[in-house]
Amino acid sequence: MKLRSGYEKGIEGTCLIIEIPLIYKADYKYHMIQENEIHGLLQMSGCGVEKKSRYSYTITGMISMKDKYEQQMFLYEDVMEILKDIFNTMCSMRKYMLDPESLLLYPEFIFWDGEEWKFCCLPPRKKVLSESFHTLSEYFIRKIDLRDMKGVMLGFELHKATFYKHFDLENILTKYTVEEGEEELEESMQEEPSYYVEEKIYTLDEESPTIGKDIKEVKEQRQYATSWQQKLEKIKKNCKEGFKDFLIESDGHKDGELL
Repeated sequence: MKLRSGYEKGIEGTCLIIEIPLIYKADYKYHMIQENEIHGLLQMSGCGVEKKSRYSYTITGMISMKDKYEQQMFLYEDVMEILKDIFNTMCSMRKYMLDPESLLLYPEFIFWDGEEWKFCCLPPRKKVLSESFHTLSEYFIRKIDLRDMKGVMLGFELHKATFYKHFDLENILTKYTVEEGEEELEESMQEEPSYYVEEKIYTLDEESPTIGKDIKEVKEQRQYATSWQQKLEKIKKNCKEGFKDFLIESDGHKDGELL
């Protein structure tokens, strides 16, 4: 299925227009989107024009991902924010019995409203999520700041996951959220704690078993964080070596190409 896209400006604002060569049909998907405010989805309307379906999405005051990152690079935080917004939108869609495979995950069809990312849902479309994320991940890798190793690793891992039959975005988000928590723990332990009680500092060998226990726990936590950091550095090294031969297939969807 091919599509044509463009923009229209009118009294009510700016709209993204998408046309596909299919006879228009207002099925339950269309009515669900039209009659409900589904978190993460752009407002949509549709009609039939000369044996084609024409969908209009309100994007007044928004900017596409393609335009927003035309002159700047992605950082780790940017990619995580996008992935979280996609995941939350997918969850919202399922509440209304809508299949996330209808999402258009191309940079030119993803919009920033100043607070969060909004997405186009094309009712007749049905594409395996791993394929949609495959194209998006290639775009991320091409646009990620290579000085941000954590961002490079996230883009690389996301792309790798799209080759598996059962693509699991939630698993990737959970993994990196846990790692963020571990990094915060490591940062919180940068300064050695000291305990002062009645003008005497207790050590492990002195008469305060409680304070000695606390210090021991902190040291164990520090050892755990150090072990994790060593593993992370090893992954970074492997990622750097493998990234040299990594191939990029495309930046996104081109007008008139197959969806």
